[in-house]
Parts: sequence; C-alpha cells; structure tokens
Amino acid sequence: MPDGSKVDLNRNSRLIYPKVFDGESRSVELVGEAFFDVAKNPNSPFVITSGKAVTRVLGTSFNVEARASQDVAVTVV
Repeated sequence: MPDGSKVDLNRNSRLIYPKVFDGESRSVELVGEAFFDVAKNPNSPFVITSGKAVTRVLGTSFNVEARASQDVAVTVV
C-alpha cells in the first residue's frame, strides 16, 4: 500500500484504493476477505468500507470478511 501497510487478499476478493493517500484518512474499499497489517499513523486513520460496515484503525493487524451473503466480520490479531 502507498503508506507501507500490507494487505493479503483472499481468493475472489477485491481491494480498491488510491495510488497515494491524501487528506485526513487512508480510505480503501473491500469486497471479499483480506488480512490487513496497517502501518501506524495516529494522524491519519486507515478506513475500510466493506458493505455497510466501516472499520477505522490507526495501526494494527486484523482480518475483514465481507461477503455478499453474510454480515461483515472483523477479527483482530
């Protein structure tokens, strides 16, 4: 990712993100499932929109599962 964060996408998943994070947050959109290892930045939260859920973190590792047929599940390591 442009900020040094790492993302591992599961099969049939998609992540939409800008080439450069600018503004007050680092926003991405997830369809499917991914493991995130977010670079710490207390001045710019990392925001994942997945379905109707929005996950906002400053820097941690976690998994997000957002399939069309179920609710969104976030699991923190």
